[in-house]
Amino acid sequence: MGDISNRQNVKKILKNYQLIRNNKKGTFFFIMDWRSLSSGEKALLNLYSRFYSAVEDKKELKPNELIILVDEGETGFNPQWQKEYLKILIDFLPQIFPDKKIQIIITSHSPFLVSNLPKENIIFLSKNEKGECMVSKLQDRKETFGANIHTLFTDSFFMKGGLMGTFAQKRIDEVIAYLNSEELEGSLFKGRTQKDQQDLAQKYISMIGEPIIKNMLQKQLNTKRLEKVESHEERIQKLEEELEKLKKDKK
Repeated sequence: MGDISNRQNVKKILKNYQLIRNNKKGTFFFIMDWRSLSSGEKALLNLYSRFYSAVEDKKELKPNELIILVDEGETGFNPQWQKEYLKILIDFLPQIFPDKKIQIIITSHSPFLVSNLPKENIIFLSKNEKGECMVSKLQDRKETFGANIHTLFTDSFFMKGGLMGTFAQKRIDEVIAYLNSEELEGSLFKGRTQKDQQDLAQKYISMIGEPIIKNMLQKQLNTKRLEKVESHEERIQKLEEELEKLKKDKK
């Protein structure tokens, strides 16, 4: 991404290909459709081409001021590119608009972008129970500039119901319900033999990547297995006692 952000490299690319589409206002855009490019690479080049098209269409630009609106420009970018996205814009735009005072307004769902901005420069939008868009109170938000991505993800603005995938959470909930001798609707444990249930629980516990949850559930499963063993031993002992009693009664 560092190479492609270079002004000369981008100019060279744009000069080698014809601008093939224009919008209603007559502004030309460079449309990429190479099979060898990823969606993120296409999005990046299209973003650059739109900036260059604005340079060519100077009649719509005010003499000294420029407001740039970018709607989720990081869509398709991998996490590393999302981290670099804002810096790329800040470094790149003054090169093609050297005589402009630039203000950038960006919409985004990416916490990587938020970590590059102080919360005073961010407007947090959410929906109320009626589905109406509303602005979250600034004092309710954590500091964002330089914040750890994990911390931002735990903020309910980005993620609700924890950071674990929903499918994995469902399976782990089923394991927990089994270990607590409870039943969940549609659980994989329902209708299986005792051994199959234990094997299934062990299978999912072994796959868990969070060590605290994994160790806790493994201990519970081991305890449950011991309880079953003790229960069998008690049953055997009880049967042996009953057998001895029958022998005595027979005599």
